[in-house]
Amino acid sequence: MTELAALQKVILKSAAAMLKEGGMLMYSTCTFSAEENEMNVSWLLDNFPEFEPADIEWYEGFDHGRKEFAGGDARVEKSVRIWPHRMDGEGHFLALFIKKPAGGSEGIIMFAAGVPYAYCVGPPSTVIPFESTNVMVQIFFWK
Repeated sequence: MTELAALQKVILKSAAAMLKEGGMLMYSTCTFSAEENEMNVSWLLDNFPEFEPADIEWYEGFDHGRKEFAGGDARVEKSVRIWPHRMDGEGHFLALFIKKPAGGSEGIIMFAAGVPYAYCVGPPSTVIPFESTNVMVQIFFWK
């Protein structure tokens, strides 16, 4: 396992614990690595059964996550691969999850590999920048 894939699992585990029931979590990377993308999505769903993949609004140029990159796990097909030859950009990966509600408030957590960026509790306008390891983290909670 690559160092980044392992670190992303630590972040996903922390995000899963912080997110309120009924909330949403957006996992995003800027890599083509199946280990950091589909395999981490499959890992999250296997280890946190309270999460389920959610549909992402579809745009021309999007491609589905590849189940063959996650041992045949069809749940990763709700995720999105953005290839640079199909859309402007360098290539990205997105996966949206819902934490099954037990009467909790809605919220969202978003993060991507890179450099630490911000932590936010409350409306998205209340972002607090911070510095840490080599992972970009944006955390948003709101009702």
